[in-house]
Amino acid sequence: MATLDSRLEIRLDRPTRDRLERTAAQRGTTVAALAREAIRQLLEEGGVDRELVALEEALTLGTPVPEDPQELARELDRRFE
Repeated sequence: MATLDSRLEIRLDRPTRDRLERTAAQRGTTVAALAREAIRQLLEEGGVDRELVALEEALTLGTPVPEDPQELARELDRRFE
């Protein structure tokens, strides 16, 4: 792992901070480690979720989006297989 020599401060609302603390405790890690992992994943994945991009494209193109969330999930799965 690279040397951790840079500091970043972020401000969170209390409910978000509480959720992070609970998650960190459940995983036996720290909130800082969770944040570093989330940032690493975000950068490795190009910063966006494929399904979110597909949904945004569908909405901007005026493509009908199924009302049933399961049908939407199946459609996205078919699109990205």
